[in-house]
This record gives sequence, C-alpha cells and structure tokens, in this order.
Amino acid sequence: MAKTNRRWSEIATNIAIVFVSLSSLFATVSWIASSRASGPANDHKTAALAFMMLRLEAATDTYTKTSEANVYLTTAELFLIQAQSTDNAELKSYLENRAFNMAQQANFNLLYAENAENLSNTYSDKVTESLGIAETFGKQAETRSTGAILFTITAIIGSCGTLLKRREIVLAALPLFAIAAYYLMTSFLI
Repeated sequence: MAKTNRRWSEIATNIAIVFVSLSSLFATVSWIASSRASGPANDHKTAALAFMMLRLEAATDTYTKTSEANVYLTTAELFLIQAQSTDNAELKSYLENRAFNMAQQANFNLLYAENAENLSNTYSDKVTESLGIAETFGKQAETRSTGAILFTITAIIGSCGTLLKRREIVLAALPLFAIAAYYLMTSFLI
C-alpha cells in the first residue's frame, strides 16, 4: 500500500512538473502576444487622433472658404449694382469686370470648400476605421493578458502541488488551465 501511494505521489509530481512547465510557457506566450497586440492598438488610437485633427482642419477650411465665397458674392453684387447705376461706360465696364472677378473668386472658394468637405468626410471615415481596429487589438490584448494571468495562477497551483506532493492540488488546477487555454485561443480569433 505504501508503495502504491509512493508511486501515485511520483506520478503526481511528474504531472505537476510538466503542468507547471506548460503553464509557465503559455503564460509567457500570452504576455508576449498581449504586448504585441497592445502596441498596434495604441498606434491606431494615435492615428485616429491625427485623423481627428486633420478632419477639424478640413472642416475649418470648409467653413472659412464658404464664408469667403459669400463675401465675394456680396461684393460682386455691390459692384453690379454700382455698374447699373452709372452712365459712364468706362466706369461701368470696370465695375462689371470687378464683379466678374469677384464672382470667379467666389466660385474658386466654393470649389475649395467642397474639396475640404470631402477631405473632412474622408478623415471622419478614417477616424472610425482606426478606432475600430484599435478596439479589436485592445480586446486581443485584454484577452491574452487574462489568459496569461490564469496560466500564471495555474503554474503557482501546480508548483504547490509539486511541493506538497498532492495530486488533488494538481487536479484542481486543470479546469483553470483549460480556461486559460480558452482565453489564449480565443484571443487569436478576435
């Protein structure tokens, strides 16, 4: 009977040693994978911030150029009103020419504003895209670090089983090892 208990104790110790080694290995892999996922998450958050700034600049340009176009159109109307009220042909021609130039400048500013608005929309889409990618990488990093913590706890429990030479302790850590493995595997599917 003593020999059987000793044999089970040796088997439990050997299993625990393998178990601790695997848990430590997977914990290391999980930590490395977590840090590799958190780096791109931060990069995409920074990119989203840059796109927000570019979007703000484009939206400001849109507003500014639209306002300038309105000023040019108002000025052009004033020149036309003055041209209609004068009898001097040379002055009338000059005022009409100025009104035409103002209208051209207004047209240019409206086209510029339209282009800036398109850029603003593009940057807005890029912000949404970057934040979505950052969220995905963030979830991966979070899931992998949870797996790493669980693997580390499993290794500690397995070490206790080895030191105390109790297979019950090692068997109690098996469900925790399975949960940690689940977290690690699902983190690669996100």
